Amino acid sequence: MGTWVYGCDRCQEVCPRNQPWLNQELPQNEPLTERAQNFSLGTLLTMNDDHYVNKVWPLAFYISRKNAAKWQMNAARALGNQGDSDNVPLLVQSLNHSPHPMVRGMSAWSLGRLGGIRAKAALEVQRSREKVPVRLEIEQALETL
Repeated sequence: MGTWVYGCDRCQEVCPRNQPWLNQELPQNEPLTERAQNFSLGTLLTMNDDHYVNKVWPLAFYISRKNAAKWQMNAARALGNQGDSDNVPLLVQSLNHSPHPMVRGMSAWSLGRLGGIRAKAALEVQRSREKVPVRLEIEQALETL
């Protein structure tokens, strides 16, 4: 998935029928630009249900309203795949505080990819607090460090 959070537009971009539209010089969509911060990876990772229902879901209504944790998990993966150690604090926060095991597990995976002293310390502390399968993700992440 690289840094994609939900789906991709590759099919839209390569479809010959879409080329006339895609090759136009269009003005920037100001309403979407104003909402861009609502979809930043850090915001998605740490969002609460209110943010998801009121800011994310209205623009992605075709996805279940019950999928906030999936967005958070995918944001954690994307942060790890960016390879930027500045993302470690966000991932540590998610590892320590997310109520969703799949989000904590993906945060552990991403911390393993990013590495560093703070990532390793957070993984070691959280390992004793977790149950399977999150603990297994933590142990695999620690093996990569």
